[in-house]
Amino acid sequence: MLKINKNINLTGYSTIGEVQVVYLNASISTDGTSNANKSTTILNQDLYNKNKVEIRKDILEFSTEVYKVEDEIITGGTI
Repeated sequence: MLKINKNINLTGYSTIGEVQVVYLNASISTDGTSNANKSTTILNQDLYNKNKVEIRKDILEFSTEVYKVEDEIITGGTI
C-alpha cells in the first residue's frame, strides 16, 4: 500500500556581505502529526566565528518562521 506524505520545505541562508555563511533547512509535514526536521550547516567557519551574534539572530529568525508554518498547519491556516 502506498502512503504519500506532503511536506513544506523552507530554506534560508545567513550571509555576511555577499558570502553565504550558514545554510538553513526545514521540512514540515503538512498533516501536523510531527515537528519540523531542521538542519543548520555552517559553510564558512571563519566568518561564522567572527559574526556569531548576527548569524545567530538569523538562525533564530528562521526558527521563528518555521514555528509560524507549523502553527498555521495545526490551526488550519490561521494563528
